[in-house]
Amino acid sequence: MPEHTTITVRSLVTELMPKLRTIEHVIEKRLDDLIWKAPTPTRKFQLETLKNEFELELMMIKMNMKHLLKRHQNVINVADLEHDETVLELDEREQTAVTAAWKLYQRVDKIAAHFNISL
Repeated sequence: MPEHTTITVRSLVTELMPKLRTIEHVIEKRLDDLIWKAPTPTRKFQLETLKNEFELELMMIKMNMKHLLKRHQNVINVADLEHDETVLELDEREQTAVTAAWKLYQRVDKIAAHFNISL
């Protein structure tokens, strides 16, 4: 997947942010349940490692999304976020974070499907 160099406010608000909330929910609620119910110590360790990895990745993504919103706060139409087609230029870290967010969502989706977790 190529690096994203821009994103519209609408896409950020209606597509990416909801996916980040879903990722956060799966990490905080669903993975904890799986860890608690793990049938073996090895499986528990694997799930804990996965959870830690996801938490770290999510923290990096959220930090860069906050930076993006702060950097572009003067051009974002707060009154109509869901329809704001303003194109935001992404710096290198923000590009990495947006791409990482999409990839992390895909990974979480695959894991959710494997464990029969609804997103």
